[in-house]
Amino acid sequence: MEMASAAEPVAAAPPQATGRWRDQARKALVAGVVIALALGTWLRIRLLIGGELDYDEGVYWQSLRALHAGHGLFGSVYSSQPPGFLLLMAPVAGLVSHSIVPARLEVLAVSLAGYAAASALVWRRVGAAGALLTLTLLAVDPVIVHESVTLQADSPATALGLVAVWLSDTATAARRRRRNALAVLTGATLALAVLVKLFAVVFVVAVAVIFIDSTRARLRWPDVADMVGGAAIGGIVMLAGLLLPFVGVWGDLWRQVVTGHLAAGVTIGGISATEMYREAPLMGLGAVGLAVAARLRPDEAIVGAALTVPPVAFLLLWRPIFPHHLVLAAIPLTVCAALLVAAARQIWTRVRPGAAAAAAAA
Repeated sequence: MEMASAAEPVAAAPPQATGRWRDQARKALVAGVVIALALGTWLRIRLLIGGELDYDEGVYWQSLRALHAGHGLFGSVYSSQPPGFLLLMAPVAGLVSHSIVPARLEVLAVSLAGYAAASALVWRRVGAAGALLTLTLLAVDPVIVHESVTLQADSPATALGLVAVWLSDTATAARRRRRNALAVLTGATLALAVLVKLFAVVFVVAVAVIFIDSTRARLRWPDVADMVGGAAIGGIVMLAGLLLPFVGVWGDLWRQVVTGHLAAGVTIGGISATEMYREAPLMGLGAVGLAVAARLRPDEAIVGAALTVPPVAFLLLWRPIFPHHLVLAAIPLTVCAALLVAAARQIWTRVRPGAAAAAAAA
């Protein structure tokens, strides 16, 4: 067989072949999304309509029922979370007072918004295949599944934090007027996440890194200053709107939300080895994705680290820690796992000319 000269160019694929490949890739993507959604739905339905999923559910449900009976939050109604959580759950939870399912459905709805934001963030930075991997992990990870239908603040707060990160990333690519509006929404959403559960403050790091990192692409420092100012305005307005109505019971709010957690931290809490093993695959994928991207896709690795390292540090340092807290790191880890797809694509881009030349010479 005649060997091709090294100087000869490798023939490009005909347009028809490229078109067929794109159609097949699009069909595979749609099929993957359908399968991921079907798996996620099946895994959640049996939990959604089942019995108690966590001790905290009963406390939150009774607090919601007391709110609908006209009692005041932090006065006669106890809440270990900031006011955002119960106020966010109250509209739907009160529709059927004898069932906890509507409240769980609202937790699921907010969680789905976070999953969409995480997938959209990955799609923009990594591509459709990476977004599909993120969506699949979000659909099947044990902790993420359990928390998405449990009446607790962890999943909604984390989801809203991811929405804020996605909004900040979208803002950096928008024109000035839309960019500033998205920055305001970023701050408002981030403040709402913190007012649902305080640990969502860790997402401030990712938002700040995305804003600052945008100066390496197309924005100038005055543009970043405008976004930071807009985000601050949005955050202040949200904080004021949800906290000012509770000025009269501020002491009770502080004792229930802050002092109670600080006191509990020295006496209770813990995550078993079994629960950690269940998350080992996701933690491994996320860690490897971040490590590989640091070498091949440093821009995406910076964002991935800003999104993941603060939650992991919180889980390592804060007490008490319970299994439901793991969702704070689990959802960001699905984004880091998708960086493996970006790295694989870059490796393929590097080796593809050689592979094509070898195939032509064979």
